Amino acid sequence: MALRHASAYALRTWPLGEADFIVELFTLERGRVRVVARSARRPKSRFGSALQPFTRSQIVYFQRDKDDLGRLSSCEIEKSYFETLATLENAPMAAYWAELIIGFTPELDPIPDLYRLTGAALDGLQAGADVELMARYFEIWVLRISGLLPDLQHCSQCGRSMEGDVWVSETTQGFVCGRDCAGGVAGTRLATPARALLSVILTNSPVQLAGGEVSRGAVRALEKVTGLLIRGQLDRVPRSWWVMQQLRRRR
Repeated sequence: MALRHASAYALRTWPLGEADFIVELFTLERGRVRVVARSARRPKSRFGSALQPFTRSQIVYFQRDKDDLGRLSSCEIEKSYFETLATLENAPMAAYWAELIIGFTPELDPIPDLYRLTGAALDGLQAGADVELMARYFEIWVLRISGLLPDLQHCSQCGRSMEGDVWVSETTQGFVCGRDCAGGVAGTRLATPARALLSVILTNSPVQLAGGEVSRGAVRALEKVTGLLIRGQLDRVPRSWWVMQQLRRRR
């Protein structure tokens, strides 16, 4: 087995046997990897809190190129977001972000921009940025980094420059200038305020957005668009998204 070093975010764990965990990690150097953490479920595990969701650590692990599972040797925590993500609002969103990373990235495929986005979004939450705004921020940039965010400036059907309200075609998943270009089907509308918010998200960091005023209507309108685009790529609604919706209704 090859000895490997990486900077990694813990995404999720699940039990293996009586004392071990399988851990899914998102690394800067090799993308998404899965490793076995021996004795990680024991009270005095040498991994401590390093396997908590989105804790960033320097890890050492063993893995052959074609092995499904590596073996985790050590974790040295670089930064923990435990207190930020332990709230009732933030914990489900962390699970949602992990689900998006897993859904949009193949294993062993490094995507440095997505790794940096993860840290920036977590720092935004830690700085007090609005939770729903950060959810939209992460969705939009996952789509952008994956090359799946449609052109907002030109109609995907007729090519004309677009101003004001636009729509998302249900069939082509592109932004269009009107219902005619959407194939006669009333697609999801992106009204001018939500379109402006999308532009703000694309030109500002999460920390820059922390503390600013948030238009709840624009955030919710943008959610419909990102939801349509994400469902179109994953062929499903992420399970953790439903959890967030249920919590929102109870507030």
